[in-house]
Amino acid sequence: MELSSLLLVLLLISAIASEETEESGKAGGSQSSDINGADTKISSGALLKFLSPQALPKETSTDEATPSTSSSTSDASLLSADVSSIAQDIKPSLTVQPQSSVFTGDTVILTCAVDQSSGWEILFLTPSNPESSEASGTKRISSVKVSDGGEYKCRARRENYYTLYSDPIRVTVEERPKAQVSVQPGERVFGGETVTLTCVITGGGNTSWWYRWYKDSNYYYTVSSQQKYTISSVSESHAGKYTCEGAETRGSSHISDAVTLTVSDIKASLTVQRQSSVFTGDTVILTCAVDQFTGWEFFFTASSNPESSEASGTKRIMSVKVSDGGEYKCRARRENYYTLYSDPIRVTVEERPKAQVSVRPDGRLFRGETVTLTCVINGKTSFTSWQYRWYKALVTQQNKQQYYIISSVSKSDAGKYTCRGSETRGFSNTSDAVTLTVSALPRATVRVTPDTSVFTGETVTLKCEIEEQYRSLYWRYLWYKDRTEVSKTQHYTVNTNTLTISSVTQSDHSRFWCRGERAGRPQTTSRSSVYLIVTGSKPKAELTSDTEGSVLTGNTVTLKCLMNHFTGWKFYWYQHTQNTEKTTTDTNSYTIYAASVSDGGQFWCRAGRGNPVYYTDYSDVLWINVTESPKAVLSVEPDKQLFSGETVTVRCDIQTEQDTEWTYSWTVEKNNRWNTVNQCKTQECKITVNHQHSGNYTCGGKRVNGQNSEKSDAVTLTVSSYQPKTVLRVSPQQWLTEGDSVTLMCEVNRSSTGWTFSWFTKHNLSSGYDLVSDSSGGSKGNYTVSSAALKHTGVYMCRAERGDPVYHTHHSNTQPLWITGVSSSGSLNIRPNRTQHFSSESLSLSCEDHRNSTGWTVRRYTNTLETCPSSSSSSSSSSSVRSTGTESTCTIRSLITSDTGVYWCESESGHKLHPVNISIHDGDVILDSPVHPVTEGDSLTLHCLYRYKNLSNLRAEFYKDGSEVQNQTTGDTMIISTVSKSHEGFYYCKHPERGASLKSWISVTDSSSRGLMVGVVVGLSVMFFIIVLVLLWCYRNKKGKVSESSSGVSAQQNISQTSDQKQSEDTPLQSGQSTSTYEDAHIYDSVDAADKKNSSTVTVSGDVLYSQVDIKKKKHKSKDNVRAEADLTYAEIELKPKKEVKKKKEKKENNKESDDALYSNLKMKGHRDVVCGSSDHVTYAQIK
Repeated sequence: MELSSLLLVLLLISAIASEETEESGKAGGSQSSDINGADTKISSGALLKFLSPQALPKETSTDEATPSTSSSTSDASLLSADVSSIAQDIKPSLTVQPQSSVFTGDTVILTCAVDQSSGWEILFLTPSNPESSEASGTKRISSVKVSDGGEYKCRARRENYYTLYSDPIRVTVEERPKAQVSVQPGERVFGGETVTLTCVITGGGNTSWWYRWYKDSNYYYTVSSQQKYTISSVSESHAGKYTCEGAETRGSSHISDAVTLTVSDIKASLTVQRQSSVFTGDTVILTCAVDQFTGWEFFFTASSNPESSEASGTKRIMSVKVSDGGEYKCRARRENYYTLYSDPIRVTVEERPKAQVSVRPDGRLFRGETVTLTCVINGKTSFTSWQYRWYKALVTQQNKQQYYIISSVSKSDAGKYTCRGSETRGFSNTSDAVTLTVSALPRATVRVTPDTSVFTGETVTLKCEIEEQYRSLYWRYLWYKDRTEVSKTQHYTVNTNTLTISSVTQSDHSRFWCRGERAGRPQTTSRSSVYLIVTGSKPKAELTSDTEGSVLTGNTVTLKCLMNHFTGWKFYWYQHTQNTEKTTTDTNSYTIYAASVSDGGQFWCRAGRGNPVYYTDYSDVLWINVTESPKAVLSVEPDKQLFSGETVTVRCDIQTEQDTEWTYSWTVEKNNRWNTVNQCKTQECKITVNHQHSGNYTCGGKRVNGQNSEKSDAVTLTVSSYQPKTVLRVSPQQWLTEGDSVTLMCEVNRSSTGWTFSWFTKHNLSSGYDLVSDSSGGSKGNYTVSSAALKHTGVYMCRAERGDPVYHTHHSNTQPLWITGVSSSGSLNIRPNRTQHFSSESLSLSCEDHRNSTGWTVRRYTNTLETCPSSSSSSSSSSSVRSTGTESTCTIRSLITSDTGVYWCESESGHKLHPVNISIHDGDVILDSPVHPVTEGDSLTLHCLYRYKNLSNLRAEFYKDGSEVQNQTTGDTMIISTVSKSHEGFYYCKHPERGASLKSWISVTDSSSRGLMVGVVVGLSVMFFIIVLVLLWCYRNKKGKVSESSSGVSAQQNISQTSDQKQSEDTPLQSGQSTSTYEDAHIYDSVDAADKKNSSTVTVSGDVLYSQVDIKKKKHKSKDNVRAEADLTYAEIELKPKKEVKKKKEKKENNKESDDALYSNLKMKGHRDVVCGSSDHVTYAQIK
C-alpha cells in the first residue's frame, strides 16, 4: 500500500479515537450519550479491526457498542420530578447505532430516551411487528435482513401515561455485496509476465470502496482505495489462491471466491498443411499454437529468413518457390514472456512439372484416320506414379490413361486438347494445347472447256484439278464415264489430269468422273463429276441494240450478241461487210460511241470458241442510224445576280425538228464538284434561293430511248445573302429654283436587269409617303422633273421589285428636294450666319417678308419634316417661336446634334424659299462657311472656329473633298480670291490637337445667271406673239369656254420621267382641277402652229417655247368669283419648219437662240377686268 494511503487511514483512526475520549469524559453518564459517533462513519473498533493485518474479519462485539446507564438511573433529582412537568406532553428521542443504512447480517441498536425522568417503560413501533416493550430503552436487531428495513419510532409509558411518539428513523438494509477477482492476462501465466488482479464489488450501491487482498487465506496486501493489484515480472513465488474484500462506511463486503494463479513455462507447437513436400506455386500454411491460452503474439523462424511476427498464429506462404523450402519453427510472446521454440518442421519445395501432349500422326488429319495423343510429364521430380486427366476445350474427357486414342477421326473430334498429371502432392502444370484439325479428303474438281453444253463436232477438254494445297503431291488420276473407267483411244486422250474428247458425238452425252490416288497420306481424293450435254444443230447468234430509233451524236449505243446462255464464247463484230472483223470481245456486248453521223451503218456478229475455233452462224444485219444531237439552252429569269429569298426561274429548251418527249436533268457545280439539282425534274423550275444556291448550272435532256442531248453551257448564279437596297441620287443638286430640271436616279447595287422601280414622296409632316410613279428599267431607273415647281418640294425615296412572286428590295435612302421661287420678297436670316454651329450654343432663324405678307413659318428636315421646335419639343433642350406681321423667328437656345438638318421658310400657301443646311457639332472645331451659294468670280473666306476662343496657338489645315488644300502654320483663315466652278465641293478644317470640323458643301453658281434678264429682254420681241396667245387663252378660260374648245389645243404634261430605254407619264402631277378654280393649278398647253402665209416671219425650227405665268393672289371680286393664287401657266409652242428661205440675220439669231433657254419675268398690274382674274402675274417664257 502506498504511503499516502496509509497516512490517511491513520489520521482517520486518530480522529475517531479522540472523539470517543471526549464523549466518555462528559458528566452524568447520560442514557442518551453519543454512542454512534457520526451516522456516516465506521465505528473506530470496526475500522481498526478491518485494518488490522493479524485478525480475520468478524462481527463487532455487542459489548463494545452498548453504553452504560447505571449512573443515570440513580439520580435522586429525577425521582422527585415536579408533578406539573409530568402533566405536560413528553416526546422521547430515538437514536440508531451504528447508522441507519446497513448490510444484511449487521446488528442495529435503537435507543429511546426520555429526558430527566425515570420509571418509564419504553415501547418500540416497527414496520413489520406490533408495538413491543423494552424496559432498558434499547432494542437490538442482530443479523438484520432486508425485511428489517423500514421506519422506526418509540414512546414511553409510566403507569397510565403515554408520551408522544418520537420522530421516526428510517433504517435501510441492503444485501451485503460480494467481491469478485479477475486476472489478466489469465490464471495461468509465465515467469516474467505482468499480472493484474482486479477486485470488483457487485451490488452495494456505493463506489467508494476500500480493498484488501488475501493470498492463501492470509492477509496479503494492506487496505487501499485502488481496485487493481499489479504484480510486475511474476515468478513461481506468486503462485497461489487470491481473494479480496471491500469496505465502506456501512461495513465490508463478502470475501470473493479464490482465484488460483499458476506460474509456469510452455512450449509452442507447429503444424503444416497439406504436406511438407509441395510443388512451386502451391500454398503452404504453417500454424503455431499454445494450448488453452490467448493473447499471444507468434513468431516464425525460417532457415533462410529472419524471425517474423504473425498475430493470428498462422503463416501463409502463397505460390511457394524452391527458395521457400527449409526448416521452420515458432514461438509465442505475451508481454515480456516468450514460450519455448516449437519442434522444427522441414518444408520441401520442388519445381512443378509440366505435362506435354504429343500427337501421332502429326500435322493435318483426314477424316477416317486413327490418331494417338500421349501425355508426358516433364521435369525433375522424385514422384513417378502419375495419374492423367485429358481435356478438350477445357472439358474433362473420360480417358484417364497416358495415351488417348481416337479411331476413325471425324470433324467432331477436331479441337484443342490438353492434359495434366496428378499425385499426392498435387497437380502438374497443364500442357500447352494441341489443336487437332480434321479435314475432308482433298477435293477433286472437273473443269470443262469450252462448256458443259457443247455442239457435235466441238473438241471438249476435261481437267481434274485437286485443291491447290495438295496439288504439288504426286497423284495418279483415274477417269470414269458412267462408272466405267475410260481407256485411252483415238477418241479419248488422257494426259495426267486431262481428258480430251475429239469431235464430240451424241454418245458422249454422259456423266464423267475423276479422282486421285497416292501412296502416302492422304491416300485418295474425293470424287468429282460433270454432266456433258451434246446438242446436234449449229447455233446462230442474235444481234440486238439497246436503243430504239436513231442515235444522237455524243451518245453511245450498246450491241449484244445473244447465244442462249452458253459460255466460253468469244464474239466477233462486223461493220459494213462480213469480210473483215471490226473487233473481238470476250463478252457478248459491244459499245459504239457515236462521235459523228458516219459512225452509223450495218452491223453483224457471230461467236466462236475452242481450239480449233468452232464458229456459230452470222447474225442477221442490224442498221444503226446516227443523227446530230441538239444542244440544250439554259435561260434564267429574272437575272443571274440574285438575292436570298428571291425566286428564280430556270428553263431548259432543246430545239428539234420533230416533237420529242424529253426528260430533263439539272446539275450544279460547286467547288469543282458536280451535283444533281434534286428539286428540278422538269423543263422549267422555280427555286427560292439562298446563298447555298450559288454555282454553275447546266441542263440537258434525255429521250425515252436513253439518248442524251448535248448539255447546255454553264450559267453562273450568284446569290447574295442580304436583301438588296436601292441607292437614290439627285442630279444636279437638291436645292433648285422653279423651272430647273432635276433627275432622281434609283439604282440597285450588285444587280443587272429585270427591275421595276417605284418612287415615293412625302410633302408634309402629317402625311406618309405617297407613290409618285412606276417605271421599268434595267439596273437603273430615272425620274426626271424637267421644270420643277414649288409643289415638288419634299422627301423622296425609291424601291425596286422583280420576279414572280414579286421580290422587293429595301427602300432606298431618302433624298430631299427644295424648290424656291425665282423671285420672292421673303428671306431666311440666320444668326450666327454660318452653316456649322457648336452644340450648346444658340441659333436664331427668322423669315422676313418685305411686302408685309403674313403666315411664314420656319420649317426643317432632320430625318423627319417638322416645324421649328417649340419649347415642348424633345429635339431641342430649349427653344422659342415668335411671329409678327412681317417676321417669324425660331430661336434654339441650346443646340444638340439632332438639330442638324435643312431649314427653310414656308408660307401658309406652301411656298418654300431659301433652304439652308445647318450642322451641329459636339467637337471643339467647326468651319465658318457661307450659308448660300457663292457666285463665280466672287471671293470666298473660310474661318476655322474653336469652341474655346482663348486658344493661344491658332492654326488650321483646310481640306476639300478629303485632300489638303492649305496648311496654315499660323492663323485660322483660308481665302479664295476668285471663286470658280472647280472650287465647288465638301470643305472642312482641322486643328492638329483639337480635332476636325464637320464637312460643309460649298456651292458655286454660274455668273451668267446675272445676265439672264438681258437675254430675256432681247427675246421679248420674239416672244410677244407667244404672250398674246397666252393672254387670249386665259381670257377664254375666264369665260368658261375651255371645256368646249376643240381648236387643237390639248393639255400636255411637261414633267417627264425617263428610264434607260423609255419614258412614262408622271400621273400625280397631271392637271386635274376644274377650269373654274385656279388654286395651286398648273396648266400646260401645246400649240401646233401651221405654216401659213400670214404667220410671223420669226420661225424657230424644232424649238419648244414655254410661257409660265405666276399669278399672285389678290382680293378682287369678279362675276364668276374666280380666285387665283400662285398659279403657274405654261404654254408650249411647237413651230414646224417653213420652206421659205429666211433672212440670214434671222437664221443666225434663231440658231443662237436654239441652244439657250431664256426666261422673261413680267409683272402685270392687276385690274378688275383682267382676263386671267389676277392682279399680280409673273410670266415666264422659255425658248428652247
